[in-house]
Amino acid sequence: MQRKYLTSIILILFLSIIGTVLYFTFQKLHKKKLARDNIEYMPDISFFDIANNNHFNIKKNSNEYSTCLIQIDPNCHFCNKQVKDILKDHNRFHNITILLVSTAHEDILKEYYTALNLNRYPNLYLLSDRNLVFPKTFGTSTTPTTILYEKGGRFISKFEGIVKIGKIINEFKD
Repeated sequence: MQRKYLTSIILILFLSIIGTVLYFTFQKLHKKKLARDNIEYMPDISFFDIANNNHFNIKKNSNEYSTCLIQIDPNCHFCNKQVKDILKDHNRFHNITILLVSTAHEDILKEYYTALNLNRYPNLYLLSDRNLVFPKTFGTSTTPTTILYEKGGRFISKFEGIVKIGKIINEFKD
């Protein structure tokens, strides 16, 4: 009797754990699907442009140029490598706007802008995400995250982590 009772409790605990894991897995998958659906076309959102001290609407920009959106953190080693690789091969990004978006404090972003001489790159913008719009809209949790849109705002692809510049450029060519 006691053995049957113990077996029942173990079975119930096991099924509860499996049920909980499945529930949270499906919740996460559902959230990712919603994020993917939201980004099929460039969303109509704005960020604060560090260099020009005004709002920058990413959808308006996408009507004129292809867009390479990169979520960065100035204190992230991988983000800095990604940005430096882009700056080194900047000439390969003709007709592509590069938008570096960060949730870091604006004072830190201004220092970052100056330290990397980003004013030398006319199609590169450093944008502040004051309200955490980027991670909510694009379903990101990793920096760097790179999201590519063709001219007109149609989604091309999304990469988490460092991406080789050749891969980014090839995505725009396909």
